[in-house]
Order: sequence, then structure tokens, then C-alpha cells
Amino acid sequence: MKKDNMDRLFEHIYENEGERIEDLKDIPIPPMDKVMSRFNESINEKHGIKKENKYSPCKKAAITAASVLVIFIIPILIQDIPQVSALKFNIRKQINKVENGVRSIRFSDEKEQVQPSANDSDELEEILTLKELQDKTEFHALIPNYLPKGYKEKSVKLFTHPDNQQIVEQIYIKDGGKNKIEFTQYTKGDEANGEVNTRAENKFEKINIDGKEVNLITRPNVMYTALWFYNGFKFELIIRDPISRNEVIKIIEELK
Repeated sequence: MKKDNMDRLFEHIYENEGERIEDLKDIPIPPMDKVMSRFNESINEKHGIKKENKYSPCKKAAITAASVLVIFIIPILIQDIPQVSALKFNIRKQINKVENGVRSIRFSDEKEQVQPSANDSDELEEILTLKELQDKTEFHALIPNYLPKGYKEKSVKLFTHPDNQQIVEQIYIKDGGKNKIEFTQYTKGDEANGEVNTRAENKFEKINIDGKEVNLITRPNVMYTALWFYNGFKFELIIRDPISRNEVIKIIEELK
């Protein structure tokens, strides 16, 4: 049998959009009688034709083909148009991310309202000295008064986001950068608590240091990560140096 253009179009859709066909099996489709009735009413209203109750075999085939084409072609055409990028099927997505040996899996419902993120170019980055730091911030930025022997200042940066959040990042190094201490202070800390992912074998504990509840993660002989919230700020201390637990506590105690 000779193939017409419609046959070729269906074959092209099946060969190139097979996965979409599988995804459609979970989408409820109204009865064909309703689809054809609405389609016919729309055509008749457009051309001023009175409502018909009967459908010829040819008309039914044409309406069925048109319905299938609408299902496939419209998502393909609109996916690259910014104005309609929010129009999507209600399909649950899975985001699977593996980084540094930690697997994070997040399921996202398309109904969720996604907040627009600020462009990286809108973030202001300033490279400062410790002496300049306090003059540049509208809050008191903590500075470590104690560091293990051999550490020296590498960099001090102040990041200002479009929402006026400020982040102070201090990095200290030893032995040419082989060992490193990174201390970060965030404003709006109560709004940015988030979550921490780590290796299952790492030790996790909550300790009290001068009235602050500190979450301490220890990877023996490799690194420490300390995270805490205090007076509306978020603090994060990362130490890549096999120092003792007592020295980690002393560093936190001497942040002034």
C-alpha cells in the first residue's frame, strides 16, 4: 500500500519521539466521543455550520490524527519559547547528583513554583584585607584570633548578593596550600540553613561551644566541617588538616 504524508509523519514521530509516547501512557485522555464533539463544534462555530450529530469514517480518522499531532507537536514547538516555558506536563522529575562520593537524590513536582535565581553577574565580589573588612560590612565580621602554627592569610573576600545578603569568606593556608582553613560567615543565616550531605562513615556530633550548638563532622586524619547558627548568622568552618578535635574547638572559641 502506498504511504501518504500522514503515514510518514506518524512513522517519524514514532522513531524520534518513542520515549514521549511511553510517558503519555500515564496521562488521562478523555473519551474520543468528547474529543470529536468538541473539535466538531469548534469547526462548525468558526464556519457558521449547525451542529452535526454524525461523523463519517473519514472525519473520525482526521480528528483522531489531529488529536495525536496536537499531543506530540505542541510540546516540541513550545519548549524553546521563553514566554511559554512554564507550560509543562505534570510529570514528577528526578534529579540525581553525585559529587565527591555523595549521592543526592531530589524529586521535583512540576507544580512547584520555582523562584528565579539571581544571575551570577549580579553578585558583587570584593577582595579585601582583614583591616578593610570591618569598614566594608554593616555587621561585625568574626575573625579567628587563634590558628594552628604555620597558618597565614591567603584571601579575604566580601560577596554582596542582589537581595542584600552578604557573605564573608576567609581562607588561611599552611605548607604552600597543602593544608587549608576556610571560614565563611553569612548574613540572613536563619533563611539559609539548608542541609548537609556527607559520607556515611564520617563522624557527626553536636557540641556546645560558648552557648552555640555546633554541628561537627569529622573525617579522621583528613578534615573537619563545623556548621552553626547564631544571632541571625550562619557560620561554616572547613579545616583540611589532621589537627586535633581540641584545636578545632579552640579555633571556634577564639572567633572574635
